[in-house]
Amino acid sequence: MKRAAPIWYTLTALVLASGCKKEEGSPGHTFSLFTHPLYAWHTGNELTATETFWVDAATGGTLELGGHAKIVFDPAAFITSGGVPVSGQVRVKVLVVLNMADMVLMNETSIGDNNGTRQLLKSGGELKITADQNNVEVGIVPNSATVMLPGSDPDTDMRTSYSTHTASYTGDLIWTTTGDTAYVVPDSILQAFGEGDWFYYTFTINTLGWVGCGAFQPGATAAFNVATPPAVDYENAHVWVVVPAYNTVINRSGTLPHFEHLPIGLDAVIVSLAEVEEGQYYSSFTNINIASGLAPSLTFEPTTLAAFEAAVRAL
Repeated sequence: MKRAAPIWYTLTALVLASGCKKEEGSPGHTFSLFTHPLYAWHTGNELTATETFWVDAATGGTLELGGHAKIVFDPAAFITSGGVPVSGQVRVKVLVVLNMADMVLMNETSIGDNNGTRQLLKSGGELKITADQNNVEVGIVPNSATVMLPGSDPDTDMRTSYSTHTASYTGDLIWTTTGDTAYVVPDSILQAFGEGDWFYYTFTINTLGWVGCGAFQPGATAAFNVATPPAVDYENAHVWVVVPAYNTVINRSGTLPHFEHLPIGLDAVIVSLAEVEEGQYYSSFTNINIASGLAPSLTFEPTTLAAFEAAVRAL
């Protein structure tokens, strides 16, 4: 992991800069509905990364996505909400989220529901797939589309995963793993040309929406709170824990963001971005080794959105 030590700034200056972004004298916030100041930025990143294709419903076809990902639609794969086969051209939109940098920049995280416990997933990548015809949403026949997600460190424990909802308030995608194996299929062409991606996690999907592959990891876990300066809280900041070994990210918001079920002994980076006043951004990058009793306190430095993105992609 590459990151220069953050520059300290005074908490007093940050508090003054925060103006009236949050109510005074309320250490225990009530989580009311509001538009987070970073929402538009995350949404803009999603829109920029979303790719659009046209597929003939009768013949199907292969979509070549960014980052070498692929989707293969079988002939007659598309159906209406009532199960009627679709004919003609279908518009397919795909958001590709293959790595932890994309997860931070688009706030699309990788938390799994492990028998009722929300736990980090080791991620092989995520896609959001939607399809419509004349602006009317269509679906697919179960297992009529094949997803191929590239990687360079194969894990045979990967399983097909779906997410149909997000955790309230935090915005985390909550994934459900299935018993369906995401098969490791080598790609000799990419390997021959020296590409880093030399295999695909390959699996069929039974529905559109958020699909991907992931695996829960055994071992002891820890929980900890992350302390932020007074002017950085749930109303103006996100705090992520990035775990490179799992290619995964978890997000929390709060005066004392709380993280749990994190794998002990792994290196991670606590990443935070705050907009303390309109157009004024501060960031924090803190390297940690996950352990019991950890009590990290974040320090921030002024940044721009472009500089923050470059720092995240350099992790």
